Amino acid sequence: MLPLENYPRIFTTKDSISDILKEHLNRPIVIDMGCGHGDYMLAHCSDDRNILWIGIDISRKRAIKTNDRLLRAQNDNFILFADDGQDILAMMPENIIDTIHINFPDPWLRDKQWKNRLFRPSFVADIARVLKKGGDLSFVTDIRVYADSVADILSLYPHWKSKFDPIVQENIFENFPTLFYRKMSPLRPISYIKYNKI
Repeated sequence: MLPLENYPRIFTTKDSISDILKEHLNRPIVIDMGCGHGDYMLAHCSDDRNILWIGIDISRKRAIKTNDRLLRAQNDNFILFADDGQDILAMMPENIIDTIHINFPDPWLRDKQWKNRLFRPSFVADIARVLKKGGDLSFVTDIRVYADSVADILSLYPHWKSKFDPIVQENIFENFPTLFYRKMSPLRPISYIKYNKI
C-alpha cells in the first residue's frame, strides 16, 4: 500500500483541517462518517458537483479504496480523512457542515462495550459544534436497540428536532447504497433517524 503522501485527497489529524476546509467554505459540505469503501459517497457525489463530500474512516485501506473508486467514477468534489472520526470533528471549525450521515456504525452490542460506540454524548457535542444551524444529522442502523439509544441521547439536547414522527422509522427506503444495507436488510429491519439542528 502506498503512503498517504501519494493520495493528495486523503488527510489525517496531522494535517491542518481548518486550512484544508478554508477554501471550501463557500459551498455546501456533507460528511459521510465511517464511509467504508465509499458506496454512499459513490451514489451521491455526482448528484450536485457543488457539494463537497467529506468521507471519514479510521482505516487507511478503506480510505484509499474510496478515493480510487470515486476518482474512477470521475468525481472530484470530495476529500477523505483516514483517522478517528471524533478527532477529526474536534479539529474542524464551528458551524461549517450542512449534513452529517452516519450509516451502520459498529453497534458494540455487549453492555460492557457500549463505551466504544461512536455515538455517545461527547460525540453529539462535536456534531452540534460543527453542524450549521438548520443542518441535518442522519443515522442508519440494523440494530433497533442502537437506534433507540441514539434517539434517547439526542433527546437530552434542546437543539435537536426530529424530522420523523415517530423518531425511529423502519424500512422507509426500498434501497440504500451501502454494503451493510445489502448484507443486513434481508435479515432484519433497518432503522432510520434524522434530526435537524435548530
